[in-house]
Amino acid sequence: MPSKIEPVQSPCVGICNLDENNICLGCFRELHEIKAWTLINNAQRTSILASVEIRAIKYKDHKKS
Repeated sequence: MPSKIEPVQSPCVGICNLDENNICLGCFRELHEIKAWTLINNAQRTSILASVEIRAIKYKDHKKS
């Protein structure tokens, strides 16, 4: 019996606050990524998560300066 592939989980942390660029300051996804999350496949979700990591680092570095 084939095993069920689990979906990549949303990075949502329940702090939904969009900045002026429509990026959530809780999970660092863009608004269009949040809207599409339930419709996209695991490869697309993994790609978004890679972008989220970069955005989070940039945001935290920018906030320090």
